[in-house]
Amino acid sequence: MSTSEITQESMDQKNFTLRCIRKFERIFGPTWMSVGGEVRTRKFLTMLGLVPSQRVLILGSGGGGEAFLMARCYGVHAHGVDISFNMYQVAMDNLALQEKKVQSLVHFEAADMTKIRIEDETFDVIYSRESILYVRDKESLFKKMLGWLRPGGKLFLVDDCRINKENPPKELEDLIKLRRWSLNTLADYEEGLRKVGFKDVRAQDISDEFLRVVTEDIKHLICMRECYIQDFSKEDYDESLLSMKNMQAAIRGGGLAQGLFEASK
Repeated sequence: MSTSEITQESMDQKNFTLRCIRKFERIFGPTWMSVGGEVRTRKFLTMLGLVPSQRVLILGSGGGGEAFLMARCYGVHAHGVDISFNMYQVAMDNLALQEKKVQSLVHFEAADMTKIRIEDETFDVIYSRESILYVRDKESLFKKMLGWLRPGGKLFLVDDCRINKENPPKELEDLIKLRRWSLNTLADYEEGLRKVGFKDVRAQDISDEFLRVVTEDIKHLICMRECYIQDFSKEDYDESLLSMKNMQAAIRGGGLAQGLFEASK
């Protein structure tokens, strides 16, 4: 897959149609696009040490859930970037439903994170979850992120990774093809951050917790089967369940991992 394939148009037409986004929200909760929804995100945010008035850049801001939670609970200024214009539209619709305090602290932008122009030393924190896996040249993006952070700024990334560079299990191959991922190993991810100049790089394999959360989301989807089919269709339900079970199988089979990466400037 060439990097030219990952464009706003292709993401809107394949990965994130408006229908697809609404299906994610139906499973993970309004404004949420990642497994575990708000509950899992709250656990991650406790690790960030956010303080009021900080500026946070969210790469892959989705439906806005992280930005709203950061603004509401920590009083930070959150700037969300997403390549999908459909996702941007949903985030803006969701923003209009938030309280005025949150609206004043959150801003969204439809842009490709690999091409966006941001002044150096603009942000105190850069946060991303399950989004950089779409970027093929991660090292170039890491270099840009280092520049965007203020001295002493913090990087916090959660991303899916492959266990081995070669011969992924079929379930993982299917996911990579369907979602057009470009996955690094945890070691390559960590090495890339160090190579561009990040300090205090810490990499943690959180695959066990990831598997537990995915399994819980599958149970949740099965429990809401009739409502989900009523809201969408039987075909949509079968497709969503198969995709989540493939992810579960890929983790259990030792092909797919999830890493949590922290670093500072």
